[in-house]
Amino acid sequence: MQIWSPFLIQLLLLLSAASLTGCAGLFAVAPHHALPSGNKDCLSLFSESDAYIRSARTGDAQYARIEGYPFLRINRFYEALRSNLKNYQQKQAWVSSLGTLDKTARDIEIKNAARADANALTAINRLDQCRQKLITELFKNDASYQTLVERAVVPDNYQLTQRILGFYFATQWPVRMGVAKLHMQHSPSQTPVKDSAIVSYKVESTEDYQHLNFELTRDFLGIPLLNDEVVEALFERYAPVWSVATRSEADRIGQVKIKDDRVEVSSNRPSVYRHISHALFGQVPLVQLNYTIWFPRVPAANAMDIYAGEIDGLTFRVNLDENLQPLLADLMHNCGCYYMAFPSAQLRKKPPHNEQIEALWVPFNLPNLTPGKRYSITLDSGRHFVNAFSVADLPENALDLKVEHYDSLRQLPIQDGGTQSAFSPRGLIENSERLERFVLFPMGVLSAGAMRQVGTHAIAFVGRRHFDDPGLIEKNFVRTRD
Repeated sequence: MQIWSPFLIQLLLLLSAASLTGCAGLFAVAPHHALPSGNKDCLSLFSESDAYIRSARTGDAQYARIEGYPFLRINRFYEALRSNLKNYQQKQAWVSSLGTLDKTARDIEIKNAARADANALTAINRLDQCRQKLITELFKNDASYQTLVERAVVPDNYQLTQRILGFYFATQWPVRMGVAKLHMQHSPSQTPVKDSAIVSYKVESTEDYQHLNFELTRDFLGIPLLNDEVVEALFERYAPVWSVATRSEADRIGQVKIKDDRVEVSSNRPSVYRHISHALFGQVPLVQLNYTIWFPRVPAANAMDIYAGEIDGLTFRVNLDENLQPLLADLMHNCGCYYMAFPSAQLRKKPPHNEQIEALWVPFNLPNLTPGKRYSITLDSGRHFVNAFSVADLPENALDLKVEHYDSLRQLPIQDGGTQSAFSPRGLIENSERLERFVLFPMGVLSAGAMRQVGTHAIAFVGRRHFDDPGLIEKNFVRTRD
């Protein structure tokens, strides 16, 4: 067993340099023209940190970096907010949120690179101090802030080079027809499918929410402020029952692990990975509840099965309205494939407004969730297609799902005592690649069919559409009362 890895040695050398030279020495200096030159030491610290993370190959793709502002990161939700910041408090809250995104991702990147070395905390603390200093300095220079607003953009998850090389203008048409055929042939039922092979999974719920105060308060950006009890109550209330036609080990929901630098899913401990995200409707931030499950694989039906491969999974998301009631639910496989939406009675689908993008899959309206009932999602064996989506009683024999935070996937324990992300710097589970990536190469989706990380899901092959687009609902639906 190799105790002193090259990355650990590099970190220790950098830390030694930091003790002699302060902020400038910890982590090659890159130019940062967006900020005053007086911040050179702290900017150098972030440059060295980035170089260290690149060399260790522990970069995290969940949030996008911003050119010239290495201490901040951006996601599509905060990108959408940037044009509506009207006062200093809102601007300060927005920049602070971008700092939090960088801290979250950078802490993970450094800890994964350091492989459990305690000195990583020293590096993180120094970066935290510098980040706060740089944010403070940012507001002393209006030009620096305006440049930040211009650059705070998340690149889309489509590769233009692939579309050019793949003659997208021509090859999109058979793909468009294939998508339409899929929507017709695999539209889910509104009643649960009966199958003796079905195994159901649930999250235990107390159903004791009466004492909680669900009255919303919002921060300066309009984002709902929810305490831990309310968050847990919402997650429990809308947690679906997953019912899977189980004909092999590949159909058992499991827990994500790292073994010998490869991601695998162990069915010994069925788990659901949850996180909160946000949408915008009428410029009002809304809460989204995300539930992600994983399977060990999609078994091959034959030697040329382009959809088979290691690791599979789905994400179910409940978009809540201003009163924390379901506005729309949507589902996708964790490759970004087979996205479908179920609008509530509050919404009406807009007529197609952009012929350059494939039609949105809307099988039917969201079922009404009555007290004591649960959303029920039935999946088939093998490819784990959604066979049915309905509201049903909780099955008596359902297996319990262990609740995990989605961020745990970014820091999974490994054999040497350190941690490693399930996702590569490209945002992919690299050992989940599929042969379909060659067939769908012209559509511009990086490694089509591979499982990928939050923030990197392209959910249309024709045109451009992203799962984390905060305006996804408003682009495709209107309020029925409008």
